[in-house]
Amino acid sequence: MAMLARDVRPSSHPLKAARERFGIPERHGIYLYEGRGPRLIPQQTGPSFESTRLLEADSDDDLTRAYGRWCARKSQPGDCLRLLADGPLLASDGKYSLALAIAMDSVWEETTEALEDMANPQALMATVSASITMYLVLWTLPEPVSKGVAAMMTATLIAYLGVDTVWRLMEGWTALVQAVDRATTFEQLHSAGGAYGEVLGENAARVVVMLATAAIGRTAGLAAKAPRLPGSAQAALTVEAQAGYRYAALPGVQSVAMTAEGFTIALAPNALAMANQGMRGGSADRSQNHHLATDKNSISTARGGPWTPRFQRIFKKAGMELKDPENIVPIKGHKGPHPQEYHEMVFRRLNSATARCRSVDECRKLLTQALQQLAKEAATAGSDINKLLTGVQ
Repeated sequence: MAMLARDVRPSSHPLKAARERFGIPERHGIYLYEGRGPRLIPQQTGPSFESTRLLEADSDDDLTRAYGRWCARKSQPGDCLRLLADGPLLASDGKYSLALAIAMDSVWEETTEALEDMANPQALMATVSASITMYLVLWTLPEPVSKGVAAMMTATLIAYLGVDTVWRLMEGWTALVQAVDRATTFEQLHSAGGAYGEVLGENAARVVVMLATAAIGRTAGLAAKAPRLPGSAQAALTVEAQAGYRYAALPGVQSVAMTAEGFTIALAPNALAMANQGMRGGSADRSQNHHLATDKNSISTARGGPWTPRFQRIFKKAGMELKDPENIVPIKGHKGPHPQEYHEMVFRRLNSATARCRSVDECRKLLTQALQQLAKEAATAGSDINKLLTGVQ
């Protein structure tokens, strides 16, 4: 977390910066909260409503003073979340951000501790908090569709948490919006935040904070950082089965739409093909190409099988597929099918190489190294593995 945070430039107006980052439009008029969807629908617009913003009803002095006392109890006196940069009173976006901070209370505390050695951890936390708030507000707008960094964040959240959990978080957030809009006291706002905290849970909250921090960094975007994030190996392992896309295809995510039925993820036309391309070209050798980890034993129990599902699990952790060039080596004198001893040897070595890796990037590096060593041995005449592939005794 500290490493990701070092790449974030704290903002003096975090809510404004977050609106711009996620493309939140200027919001004027009167809006109706529609539970079926759920979303906020514009009811009236025009000059007479110019001072009325979506989700920004006037807050009274009591709520603003209560916010100050909340900050003081956190040993961060003053405007600790930078919610008053646009005016002296807590407006609706600010109230949402405060409710979110209450929902993520214990996770905020541990994150603050992790960042205590940084120059301005309080400003950094305010920037991250505002970004998460505006990202979630995006999903309450009419016809909610996320693009750019928001789409990438949604697709990565789904990879980490699963479709059902992310859907539940969005529904919980719209319930929070409705409750906060009705709140006239700090106790009511605190209750709304606490209710969302129960929906969110600590594990999901940590993932949201991590991804938001990675997404708002100054250098590489979330797409470039995703393979190096903690837990990405497990996310890569499960996302294809749950959501139908590969973790390696995340850079190709163009938009994510939320409908009454679920999420629709749009990938760039060549995203999947690009994700499957390796770094090496084809071999000029006319020898028969061989998959080190077999891709042709999905069902049969012969020779200790089926082996393909076991290998697929290892490769998914690394964001790779069995058809990737790293898994293919030209073998002179290749003869199949191969004995159980061969598959056991390959599985043992690949599984051992990736057993302790936590990120996709780390798993890919270790798996690639193991495959390179296996390829070298497999192509060497007289080696144990070459004998198993060629039938030469």
